[in-house]
Amino acid sequence: MEEIEIKFLEVNVAELVSKLEKLGAIKVGDFFYKRVHFDYPDHRLAGSGAHIRIRDEGEKVTLTHKKVKDFISREHITKDSVVLETEVIVDNFDKTCDLMIELGLVKEDYQENKRTRYILDDVEIDIDSWPLIPHYVEIEGKSLEKVEKVATDLGFDLSTAVRYSAGVIYERHYGIKLRDYSVFTFDQQIKS
Repeated sequence: MEEIEIKFLEVNVAELVSKLEKLGAIKVGDFFYKRVHFDYPDHRLAGSGAHIRIRDEGEKVTLTHKKVKDFISREHITKDSVVLETEVIVDNFDKTCDLMIELGLVKEDYQENKRTRYILDDVEIDIDSWPLIPHYVEIEGKSLEKVEKVATDLGFDLSTAVRYSAGVIYERHYGIKLRDYSVFTFDQQIKS
């Protein structure tokens, strides 16, 4: 399934929340996420523009495979690159991590972030907080048209939207390579 989302970087959170409230968006909640990424020892997933992630979202745990469509190399990922996503809900973060290791994958890293979620016209608006960088917003829905309409209604310039991952945002915009860290949390950043 194609992941239909766009992101806008360095948002003013108070201003964005005010706009969301004026438009009648419903606040779903505040979440603390922890995630682990896995790959094979030879990094074949990363080499094909893919990764496996296990994420504890507080109220559910997901196992996700993401892959950049038409991947050539990491350097060729653009702000408009399409990501294909397969996600399932699992019932236990630690046991699912153990299963990945039993299947021959290796733990690449452990990361944490915070998210505040709103819903407007069946579109999710997530205000993401990550260590060491300014907040950004991710807008996701079932069609690009709906996502872009909500983004425009919130005052975003569509020409500044990006579709790539947090890792690419860190690298391209802030000069930080998340893949160089085995632990990346608000309290600590430990290089591999």
